[in-house]
Amino acid sequence: QEGIEAAGGTFLVDEIQYADAVADKAANCMEAIIQNHPEGIAVICCHNDDCAIAAARTAAGYPAYANTIFVGFDGNITAAESILDGGETITVAQSGYDQGYRAVETAVNYLNGEKVESFVDCGTQIIDKDSAQTYLDELKKQMDGEMDF
Repeated sequence: QEGIEAAGGTFLVDEIQYADAVADKAANCMEAIIQNHPEGIAVICCHNDDCAIAAARTAAGYPAYANTIFVGFDGNITAAESILDGGETITVAQSGYDQGYRAVETAVNYLNGEKVESFVDCGTQIIDKDSAQTYLDELKKQMDGEMDF
């Protein structure tokens, strides 16, 4: 909210919708937003990629939403594919691969008596149409066990 307002935008508190992390519910929420704002909205943020993809798909038939930015979080394969296909606009990739690797690495280090940090930052990336293909290729390598860490 602070960022939107600092940029001169209006945060629509009344349009916070709860979809329980379910794409079908996100589509229903998006339909309600479209009914309440037929003029369109600049940005729709969803707490996961599946909901962002569903929201973008729902809004696709409404010209007022043609330039809406749909943001999801996770950075999974379907998000990268959707971005490449013109659905979801951006994903905030939390790198599940790095999270898992670092968690095991930290646990092993701890069990070996090494000092470990209480917080291990695995980083995030913003994935958009310019970086989606490279990111997708990287995810597929991770899934195929071809990544060197």
